[in-house]
Amino acid sequence: MTKDPVLEARAQWMQRLAAMVDDPDFIERGLTLIEEARAENVDSYTIAWMEGAVQSLAYAFALRARVDEAEELADLSEKIETTGGFRGPRREA
Repeated sequence: MTKDPVLEARAQWMQRLAAMVDDPDFIERGLTLIEEARAENVDSYTIAWMEGAVQSLAYAFALRARVDEAEELADLSEKIETTGGFRGPRREA
């Protein structure tokens, strides 16, 4: 059985993109890789897949940042409640 060159090329591009996932600059590097793929006339399905992967991870990174921010605000709110905030510790009546 012969290998399909389009599928082989697609797999290589997907592997290159997947290898970048843990990179803090993934979005920028992923977009650069997409431009490189376009310059090499990679098929539109592969490019669409790569765009979807970069977009999905961009959303995930943004969501994680919002969750981290919400957790920090919750911690700060709890700290203010337990210390009495700017008025000092709460006094029992």
